[in-house]
Amino acid sequence: MIEMNLPSLNDLVMIASERILTDSRRVAKAFGKQHKDVLRRITKLGCSRRFAERNFTLCHENNELQNGKPQPFYQITKDGFVLLVMGFTGQAAMAIKEAYIEAFNAMAEYIQRRASSAWEEYRLVAVEFAKCRETASLCGKGLRRWRQIKPQLTRQLSLLENEMQPSLLT
Repeated sequence: MIEMNLPSLNDLVMIASERILTDSRRVAKAFGKQHKDVLRRITKLGCSRRFAERNFTLCHENNELQNGKPQPFYQITKDGFVLLVMGFTGQAAMAIKEAYIEAFNAMAEYIQRRASSAWEEYRLVAVEFAKCRETASLCGKGLRRWRQIKPQLTRQLSLLENEMQPSLLT
């Protein structure tokens, strides 16, 4: 495989209106495509209208190079980005797709390790909980028994103490 100098994900991603997005201009630059070709690809994706409305927002920006004429571009969500770029071809597109797959797999592995670790910790805590509950139950039963027999034992001890106490003959 030819090693390529991939664009930084920070160059592709932005935060707008508290959402993580990219836009068609950034996609064109990252994949070495003309912006007009990316716009055409978006309009010909063939996805459902509902998906398109949620993931592609048509915007306009005044272009000073063209006498202030509004230039269209799309703000694109992560899902829209994936759908769009998985159809791109060429070495740069393949390198970016491979990097995306590697990042996805690394995240899946991280989640799996974290879940396994959490499961092991849960299991250990559950065993400790069961042991402590059993001890507490035994202690509770012992305390109840103590409360029942304490008055009787206290009386017996008092009687025996009185018996053992020598008395003076008068």
